[in-house]
Amino acid sequence: MKNKEIDNSITSGFLSDPIFDSIDRKFTCIEPLPSNGQTKLFKAKRFGRWYTLKSIAGEQGVAIASYGQLLKKEFETLMAIQHTGVVQALGMDTVEGIGPCIIMEYIDGATLDEWLSKEPALKDRRRICKEIADAIEYIHSQGIVHRDIKPKNIMVTRIGEHVKIIDFGFADTDQHAQLKQPAGTYNYMSPEQMQTNIPDVRNDIYSFGMLMKEMNLGRAYKTIIRKCLLPLDQRWKSMNEVTDAIEKTERRRPWQAVAVASIILLAGALTLQTWRLQHTGNSASLVALDSMRTELDQQRQNSHNAMAALSQQMKDSKTSLGDSIQHLVSANEQLQEQLKKEEKLQQAALVALHKEMRRSGVEQHADTLTRFEYRWKDLSLRIAAVGQYAHKYVDGLENQCDRISRDRIRESMLNEWQSWSNEISQRIILLLPKDVRNDTILRPNLPPDIKL
Repeated sequence: MKNKEIDNSITSGFLSDPIFDSIDRKFTCIEPLPSNGQTKLFKAKRFGRWYTLKSIAGEQGVAIASYGQLLKKEFETLMAIQHTGVVQALGMDTVEGIGPCIIMEYIDGATLDEWLSKEPALKDRRRICKEIADAIEYIHSQGIVHRDIKPKNIMVTRIGEHVKIIDFGFADTDQHAQLKQPAGTYNYMSPEQMQTNIPDVRNDIYSFGMLMKEMNLGRAYKTIIRKCLLPLDQRWKSMNEVTDAIEKTERRRPWQAVAVASIILLAGALTLQTWRLQHTGNSASLVALDSMRTELDQQRQNSHNAMAALSQQMKDSKTSLGDSIQHLVSANEQLQEQLKKEEKLQQAALVALHKEMRRSGVEQHADTLTRFEYRWKDLSLRIAAVGQYAHKYVDGLENQCDRISRDRIRESMLNEWQSWSNEISQRIILLLPKDVRNDTILRPNLPPDIKL
């Protein structure tokens, strides 16, 4: 029996594509960044994106073996963390002329002390403080202690002004056995941190308290800061306790202001009533001595009755004020619960959006694209489909939140999509000659039934 010939047109296999073979994976435009100690930082470009490279000091990255272990330990620590408030590690590679490097996202922004020097508003300082606390709480939940929380290790992004905690060179975990000696920065490290090599989340809580002192957050935060800086056994036991205390402080401030204003108004009303009573009492007729005596007795009785009535009015007002304050507290708690729920829904929405972005394959396509004419013909439609996904996702939240919350979540998703779309477009346009870049705009060519 003769064997049938194999039809090669329907067999599977890996094919070699000269387009992908020609992609240069080397880092270019390498620029040194400010650094100190036994590590060096560089800014470098690959695949059209900027990255931060961190290497050990020494000629072409050759240094003491212990510092190589330190770099490896930092890389392993960073890879265990996935949080928007922490710098993201993307890999480790050996770069020509530098040596072994941790490859991290490049953060366009300023350190916390540089940001504070611009004297931001109190509400912005408190927002940044809350973001730092949330990021440290997450780090601790992964079994990691940073051990070097200080203004220079916290970046505030230029766009959006959000927190990014950096430099995990001194970070420690229970899983690592090497480099366990005491470490930190003198002005921010806790007293016990200078004497022991056992990592404790309360080390970071002390450093966070020193940060809050410098951020000038107002009288309401003094109790929180004071407990952060107490001896180890009296300090907050976890960052979860600290973040709860911050949230309670923020909830308490609005109704305290209402109570103070109400008391001031009540005191003003009492003063006005007293003034009226005094002037009424001094306006008695002096026609005759007998009539004046009678009139004065009547005035005295009237004054007594008026004061009694006023006293009752004050009691009623206090009761009413108490009820009003209780109502405000209850309403504020309901609002806070609603905002927490909305925040969780928004975070879940952004996670789903980023998953859809990755599923579209657009970013990977842009990373590997070498010439403008090789771009996918349906690239614009793929980008638009991700934006349309945001609308469908929010429409599916109808039974979970009200229209106002859905509109805010929709706006957040579309802003994220727009930023991603613009970045992809710019990276592809950069493949064009310079003289035609400004005249080229990548817009989704949408069918009539798709609207964004």
